[in-house]
This record gives sequence, structure tokens and C-alpha cells, in this order.
Amino acid sequence: MDPRRWRAGGVCLAAALLALAAACRIGEGTPRGPSFRVTLGDSVAAEPVAGRLFVLLDRNLGHNPLFGPYGREPLYALDVDDWRPGDARLVDRKAASFPVPLDSLPAGRYVVRAVLDRDREHRSFSWAPGNLYTARLEIRVEPFRREPFELVLDRIVPEERFEERLRARELVVESPLLSDFAGAPRFLRAAVILPASYIDDPERRYPTVYVIPGWGATHHAVNWGDHQQRRYGMADVGVDKVFVFLNPETRRGHHGFADSDNCGPWGRALVEEMIPAVEARYRVIRDHETRFLAGQSSGGWGALWVQIHYPEAFGGAWAASPDYVDFRRFAGVDLAAPGANLYVDEAGRERPAERDPATGAVVLTRREAWRREALIGEGGQWGSFEAVFGPRGEDGEPRPLFDRATGAVDPVTAAAWERYDLGRILRARWPELAPRLAGRLHVVAAADDPWGLAEPLALLAADLAAMDADVDIRILATGAHDVWTDETRRRMHAEMDARVRAAGH
Repeated sequence: MDPRRWRAGGVCLAAALLALAAACRIGEGTPRGPSFRVTLGDSVAAEPVAGRLFVLLDRNLGHNPLFGPYGREPLYALDVDDWRPGDARLVDRKAASFPVPLDSLPAGRYVVRAVLDRDREHRSFSWAPGNLYTARLEIRVEPFRREPFELVLDRIVPEERFEERLRARELVVESPLLSDFAGAPRFLRAAVILPASYIDDPERRYPTVYVIPGWGATHHAVNWGDHQQRRYGMADVGVDKVFVFLNPETRRGHHGFADSDNCGPWGRALVEEMIPAVEARYRVIRDHETRFLAGQSSGGWGALWVQIHYPEAFGGAWAASPDYVDFRRFAGVDLAAPGANLYVDEAGRERPAERDPATGAVVLTRREAWRREALIGEGGQWGSFEAVFGPRGEDGEPRPLFDRATGAVDPVTAAAWERYDLGRILRARWPELAPRLAGRLHVVAAADDPWGLAEPLALLAADLAAMDADVDIRILATGAHDVWTDETRRRMHAEMDARVRAAGH
């Protein structure tokens, strides 16, 4: 080899080693990877505060991380106490993390916000009233950064007040049933949406549609634009109706208006307390044949559960993309099977929790979904399932369905969940239920639903067809998790209107 080339190469290697050593010296005494110094603004706190501090990042710069987290987007948490205004807390590689610690965060551009969760009784860890949060900040994460990114908690999530309008009114009903269960005052809440003719025709009475919205939506959602009004055809489809848009939230998540050991008698409260309150205040037809249920996702499951358990109260239920209706395929798992495991399949492969509808690619595995939920705390999807479907444990909390480390399903808990397996109920009791339910259950979902909700629905549809059960189930080829097309809306209203006419109204 030419000695000049050797010497040149040696010089380059030496320079590279010196640069690497310098980079390491720069990082000496400081955490590797990015960190965030979050200051408590004195404009939002006059005295020390406590709670759980979250830093949320998102690679999609168009997202608001406070309304996430989405998929595998990074999330970090730190419990704080006696935090004084003007002081700062450092969120670094020692913070609780998902999906990777901060010192393993990939380089790149992110949007970031921090939030202090002070209301642990609220389902939302980020957007609970009274929580403190920071301005939106775009950052570039780079290796060997010494200085932390600066964030200031200087904003307060406001109390959400219902904006009453001529045709949108809030209804709050104190519930003795739920209050007795909780040992403290509890309330049923809803938005009542009136048709235009309600104001113009003071003698007319109307059919009612009780809507159970999906995960994350409360009755305030009718004031977040007109999405919910358009979804259910509240203004321009079929015969005019009064819509009662229900609030399905508790601190444990979405209760689905089921009667449960942990959440309380929500279904009974709906039937015995909310319906009489609506019918006492509004001009609606007091006939169960003209009283209907509709729901989306978790609310779709709830609409079916209420119709099945209170058939004398409603004339029919319309459910779109309902949560798992058959527990032989609950998140892809037969919960009653020996050795059932939520994390891995029989071949040891990680089970998907969410897929991209367009590509089928796994967005999140079931194990990752639980890790993320455990970091956030109470009010997540799996905690909600366990609260609604499960028995109460010896500690007073919902009994876990699965081992958090291994994913193994607890057969005792799974057996207790059978009370909420709609497929099992319908298969076992259809001859008994048919006189009250035939033609009254309507379900639609899409084959490309990102959470696999069409699979249990297809199982149930096949069984009911073999029994010649009169249940309307449709599985669309596409639609992902929102199958509220114009056809879906028109079909629902046409079926409701036919029942109203058959009842002589």
C-alpha cells in the first residue's frame, strides 16, 4: 500500500476518534438523549400543586398531542408533588416512557406539549378541566443535545359548559340509582336536539332516538361543530325526531349504559330515570315502539346491550362498528379457550391491537397498547372493559382479565365476563327473546375496521343465520371505523319511520 495513503487514512481515523471523544466529553455529566424542563407558571398556580406530569410528542406536525397519544407516538410521565410556581421539573431518560425511553428517542422533528393531570377522577388524562398545559412547540431532536427543551405550564383546561341554543338543550338528571351505588350524588347528562318543526308546531309529538356516542365523546360533542348531527341524520333525514345525545363517561372510561358491578346500574338509570325526565319535559310520543337507540363503537355495543336487556323500553337499536359483540373473538382471542393469551397467538406472534385500514400494517400490538394505557392510568380502553364486564376484586377494584406481564387470560374473570357476551346471550336465549327482539337489532361494520370489530360480528351473523334469527347484520367491504354513510343514515331512519307508522303514530 502507498505509505501516503496509509498516513492519510490514519489521520482521518484519528480525527474521527477525536470527534467521537469530544462528543462523549460534551455529554459527560448530562443525560443522553433529549430532556424537557417544564416550569410551573405563576399565572396558573398561586400555591404548590401535585399530579402526574406528561410530555407528549408526535411526529405528525399537524396533530395536537393533547388529543392523543396516537399509535406509537412517544409519551413520558413523571409524578410530582409540592410543585411550587416558578419551579421547574426535569423530564429525562428516568421518566416512565412509551414506547422507548427518552435516551432512545429517534432523531427528527416533533411537535410537543406537556400537561399536568390534576384531576385523576376524570377519564381524560390530558383534557380534564383544571389541568395545566403548555403551548404547542415544534422541536428537532438531535444526538448529543445538552440543553433541555423548555416548556411552561401557563394554560388551564377550562370547565366545559354546555352552550344551549334554541334547538340544543342540556338535560341533567340526578340519579338516585347511581347515587345509591356510589354513595355520593351522581347525574345522568344528555343534550336534547330538537327538530326545527318542534318550535313551529307546538301541538306535535315526536319519536325519540337515544344516542350513545363512541369513545371520548360526551354530550358536549354536539357543540363541537355539526359532525354528530350529520352522522345520525338529525336534521334532514326521514321523519322529524327528537334526539337525546347521552353522556357515557365515568372516570373508568365508557360505561356503555350497561348495568355492572363496578360502574353501577347505568342501563336501569337510563330506562327508569332519564326516559321519564325526557318525556316529562319534551313533547315526545310516550310509546316504546317510537323510542329508539343508536350508537357508534363502544356506544354501538351499548345500544345493543340496552335493547337486549330492556326490550320493553325501546323499539329497536342501530349499532355501527360496535365493540366486540362475540367473546369468541374478543380482540382476536377466544376468551374461554384454555391458555388464552391477549398478547401472543398460539405460535407466539404478537397480536395486533390496531391496524392501518389502508395498508393492513400493524399500528400497535396488544402488548404495546396495554403498556401505553398503564402509563396513562385509569380511564383507558382496557380498564373500561374490565370495569364494565368484570367482577369487583377483593381490593374493591375491577378484577383484571389478564396478567399484565404475560398477557395470560384469567379463566375465572373470563367466565364472569360471559354475562356481557352478546353473542352468547343471543345464541342461548334467542327462542325466548325472539318475540321481543325480532327485527329490532340492526348492526353494521366494515371488514377493514382497524380494531378487528367485523370478525366477531361475522361469527355472530353466521350463528344467527343458522338459527333463522331475524337480526339485521351487514359487513361492508370498506369504511374502517366510520360506516355512517348516506345509505346507513337513510336506512336507519326508514326503518325507524316504518315502526312509527306501524305503531299508529
